[in-house]
Amino acid sequence: MNETLMNRMTWVEYRDRVQNDGATVFLPVGATEQHGPHLPLGTDHILAGAVAQNVAARVQGIVAPPLAYGYKSQPKCGGGQHFCGTTSLDAQTLNTIFPDGFPGYALKHAAVLETSMMLHYHPDLVHLDRIPDDGPAQFPPYDMYPPHTHLVPASGVLSSAKAATANKGTLMVEELTDLIAAAVRKEFT
Repeated sequence: MNETLMNRMTWVEYRDRVQNDGATVFLPVGATEQHGPHLPLGTDHILAGAVAQNVAARVQGIVAPPLAYGYKSQPKCGGGQHFCGTTSLDAQTLNTIFPDGFPGYALKHAAVLETSMMLHYHPDLVHLDRIPDDGPAQFPPYDMYPPHTHLVPASGVLSSAKAATANKGTLMVEELTDLIAAAVRKEFT
């Protein structure tokens, strides 16, 4: 089986895989931001890289090193910039990656989906005993500037992660891998 991680290849191996094999190159992107008291700051880019590796293995692709920064964390999707450790880039820096703006994932932040996937990939990084009972956060159907950070639970968790399990994570990872691999085969074969 071919190596899937670009940063473990020589430039010659990389060139040959791209030129001769037509390998698809994946660039995982995920923010460095708080994920409550139970998940690490790197949850987003850890998961993006792990899913990319699953898909690359399935389609004989290559995974570039992840971009570990996102656009400014907002209260409705990441808890906000006011949490220690949240490190963001501005829109101008990310314009080539998200030219129409990052869409966000309302109330999924640090909740069942991300926690379950982390339990699947890296259970050693999940602190189940620290999952708060917060959420779901109640946001108005509009944005205000400056943001209403007081609407974000103090833990940073926008919806409870108590129902997270490794089995749910496995099911999500399998489905994501199947769907992304099918899309890559359709578009690049």
